[in-house]
Amino acid sequence: MWREVLFAGLGGFIGSVLRYLAGKGTAALHLTSFPAATLTVNLLGCLLIGIFWGLFDKTRLSGASESAFLIAGFCGGFTTFSSFADEIWRMTDRGAWLTAILYLSVSIIFGILLVATGRYLVK
Repeated sequence: MWREVLFAGLGGFIGSVLRYLAGKGTAALHLTSFPAATLTVNLLGCLLIGIFWGLFDKTRLSGASESAFLIAGFCGGFTTFSSFADEIWRMTDRGAWLTAILYLSVSIIFGILLVATGRYLVK
């Protein structure tokens, strides 16, 4: 069990650092208050988790360590649904309901489609 904990922690560290860098890079490109950085990272994370699970299903080589590193660790550290929820709350708190609904809808619909795409790409 401790091996999986260490793998999850290492994956989480890498995912969190890449999420931070991706967020900074994406935010620097956008001059609006729309949370494009979080949207980009969440959608990319959905694609990656789909690819990882698809590879695990296809190769039957996933063990507890690989899953801990890639899924719980890397993807868990990289995607930011807590930030996502907070941003939606802040949008609705300031009365930007249409933006919040658009952001929520695009994130969920495209997130699910990209998970499916990731699984399809490795078939």
